[in-house]
Amino acid sequence: MATNYIPSGKVSPMAYLYFLLTALIILPILGLIYAYAIWYIPIPYINFFITAIFGVATGVAIGFIVINLGKVRSPLWAGIFLVLGAMTALYFHWAVWVDLAFNVSGTMGTDRIGIATSNVKFGEVFNLILNPAALFESMSLINEVGVWGIKGGTVKGGFLSFIWIVEIVLTVGAALFTGISQSGKPFCEFEGKWFEETDLAPTGLIMDAPAFASALDRGDLEALGTMVTPAGDIKTEHHSTMTVYDNASGENFVTVTNKVASKNSKGEIDFKDEAVTRYLKVSQLVMDKLRGKA
Repeated sequence: MATNYIPSGKVSPMAYLYFLLTALIILPILGLIYAYAIWYIPIPYINFFITAIFGVATGVAIGFIVINLGKVRSPLWAGIFLVLGAMTALYFHWAVWVDLAFNVSGTMGTDRIGIATSNVKFGEVFNLILNPAALFESMSLINEVGVWGIKGGTVKGGFLSFIWIVEIVLTVGAALFTGISQSGKPFCEFEGKWFEETDLAPTGLIMDAPAFASALDRGDLEALGTMVTPAGDIKTEHHSTMTVYDNASGENFVTVTNKVASKNSKGEIDFKDEAVTRYLKVSQLVMDKLRGKA
């Protein structure tokens, strides 16, 4: 019967310290950069991507510092850290953005595309951060009057609230998507460290995924030899990727993904991922075979 790696659900005590340090050092910097970016690039479509990048950056920071270095082997706790981290980064962003709104000093640009110039006063930002009631009261005031517009109309009220909700959902979603996977990767509880992760060279598409997974599980090297074929042009053709995980104890896991090529509406090649195996435990002989040593 196939055996897949299951996270232990444990969390190193250091993860909480790493989260605190990240929340106090890294996330405020990301919030500051994000606030200035969307303030001085007031184009909704571009802001959408800036917000997504902000969420991804938050996910990378939490994923590497808290989940990876903090040895978080619980997807639940990883999700909690990521959601809290994203909301913390947004909170710092809101404090900076509100202060920018209150310190407008002029405008630049044209009648068609204009930008309000502003710079934060860090003393005011710290006061807003330490006084959530004042921060959200200020946001409520901004919501009533608005500070920017689209096609000659000021964005405020329900529409602005909707944009803020989208911002929250997109930031949190991007952070979760980016950082959650680390917590599910193989971890050696005996050695107290993550398994070594290695991406093997791409191969041809695995045509019969269940049979291939079964051959991996049984250690059927002959069957694997017939099912693993050389890859063609991986930029345009179907192919498979393999990632192996091993450690000094001799345990081995493998993840195999089919990359199915198709053309999008623009005629460009896109790839759809189809899981063949995910963290499947395999023997050393199978591992050597996949690495080309057998």
